[in-house]
Amino acid sequence: MPPLYLYDDYDRCLDEFPERATYCLVDSWIVPNDSAPLWSVIEQFSADRKRSFRHDRLQRGLCMNRCHQLLTRFDPRTQMKTPILSPRTQITFDPNTFRGALDWRNRYRRLANQCVNYELKRQYSLMAYTTVEYCTTNRAQTDRDVRVSAVVEAPEALDKIDVTFLFVLGTLLTLTLLSTGYDCYRYRQARPHHGGTIADGLRDYYRSGLERPGNYRRVITMLIFNGITVVQTYFTVSGFLLAVHFVDFAEKQRRFRCWDYLQSIVYRFLRLTPVYAFMLLLDATWLIRLQDGPIWKRVAETERTYCRTNWWANVLYVNNYVTVSEPCLQQSWYLATDFQLFAIGLAILALTWRYPKLLKPLLAVAVLGALLIPAIVTYVNRFEGVVILRPEALKYVLWYDPMYRKMYIPTHTNFGSYLAGLIAGLLYHRLKRANFDAVRHRGFRTLWYASLPTAIVLLLSAYIFYAYDFEKPALWIAAYAALAKNLWGALFGVLFVGLAFGVGGFLRTALNNSVFRPLGKVTYCVFLCHLFVIRVTLGNIRQPIYVSDMRILVSTSSTLVLAYIMGTLMCLLIEIPFSNVQKTLFFYRPENIYKEEIQLVCNGCANESNPTVKNTKEMEQES
Repeated sequence: MPPLYLYDDYDRCLDEFPERATYCLVDSWIVPNDSAPLWSVIEQFSADRKRSFRHDRLQRGLCMNRCHQLLTRFDPRTQMKTPILSPRTQITFDPNTFRGALDWRNRYRRLANQCVNYELKRQYSLMAYTTVEYCTTNRAQTDRDVRVSAVVEAPEALDKIDVTFLFVLGTLLTLTLLSTGYDCYRYRQARPHHGGTIADGLRDYYRSGLERPGNYRRVITMLIFNGITVVQTYFTVSGFLLAVHFVDFAEKQRRFRCWDYLQSIVYRFLRLTPVYAFMLLLDATWLIRLQDGPIWKRVAETERTYCRTNWWANVLYVNNYVTVSEPCLQQSWYLATDFQLFAIGLAILALTWRYPKLLKPLLAVAVLGALLIPAIVTYVNRFEGVVILRPEALKYVLWYDPMYRKMYIPTHTNFGSYLAGLIAGLLYHRLKRANFDAVRHRGFRTLWYASLPTAIVLLLSAYIFYAYDFEKPALWIAAYAALAKNLWGALFGVLFVGLAFGVGGFLRTALNNSVFRPLGKVTYCVFLCHLFVIRVTLGNIRQPIYVSDMRILVSTSSTLVLAYIMGTLMCLLIEIPFSNVQKTLFFYRPENIYKEEIQLVCNGCANESNPTVKNTKEMEQES
């Protein structure tokens, strides 16, 4: 079969033609041809959409100068035997994302079609329709001896948004240096017998943290492919912490007003947004300038365009419902979903606290809704029982995958896991008041130790949906989807309650290890920047790479290390300073101002002077 990906030598193309060299990335759709023996093989292999790529859809990187040289060898009559075909398949990816894409398409559409069809007809007796996604050119160069790395497309002039990012970054660096110098000066005045340095502040910051409770055909790889279910764990954690801290706050204050609700929402928004906005601005400006290569524009310019166009959906935390097919910081759908679940969960807790008689009926209705919603969505849309990571959908990072859009990222389909966390948090408080001894309770210990193996079995059970095609819609598939979506949260709710009561032995000891405190502090920034690191490190490939288990391990490890380095810098430069400013604005205490400033260096520490801060801030830090 024709290779799915085949790229001409990118650097050689731009070096061999120093003036006006043009390299284009094109997509081709093979035209069905029953008379060609190979077509039946392609059709049969591509039929398994769950585990195989569509081999009738090809991607080519073409050096247009070489294509032109190739076709000029033939007379016009021979050239016409390599026809241009009309599209029979809807083009999913919008090429208007790329600057100048329409000009490139109009200019090279004919040549790209002829070049691809020359290859397919000569080697495979097949034909295809080809469309140009984008092109890269080195433009006119005056020095023909310039090195290959410099012969790439000349960078465009900075625009206002690029300059804005530089101004923001410069301001942050300046303020950080000035405030660090000021803190050192004040620290020496307050404690003259100690040689205070910024390292002392970092040690306090680390010590002050709270202890916090490829192959589609192998069953074992379901731990990876169905690992997207693990995301439900974070919703459960967030709901658990919300319930625990809400009860702590409400019992001390004896009330929870509408003003407290609004203040919590605003506080959470201000807590999440500064470093989030910085990453939006970085991806919208300087990401595109960091690398090059045949697929770099698809990796980086899509992000640039979408972040400049759809930033408002991210800032309003609604990008899990709108602009899903044109995402900016795609991983931030989780922030939107969690933010919405926080508002819903806090409203439920406030109602049940104000009207205690509503607790059981309201939770019963919520549980029923959490079960019915995934089942209905699965049944109506004829979905599988689990979110399938189809190879073809992964070409576009699931942007256009209906199950990703309707089942994986919406708030209403993830409510069950968050609700499980809320119930677990309320149950924890009730058992704590009853002096419940989980370590000695045989029934609870049995349930606790069975939770993790059950969760693993739940992940592995997804294999049946990859291996077999069941008739849909089916009630049993809808029931499985509802159970799988909610059972994970329930299992981890049991785990969290047990860990809080001292069950777990080695696991609890490992999770309470002090090494996780500094790592946990920077996790939010790492979450925001890890895709940036992946783009920069992998987006400049020149040829398709062979993905093996070892390569996955190496790529994951290097990405993790680099993301934590970048995340630590962002945390120290943006997150911690803004968190300190936020706490000062919300909970200013002039009689103890300097002592508070020293303590506020630790982002996420409990502020005993105001339980509301502790409540809202700790929940956000954990989630």
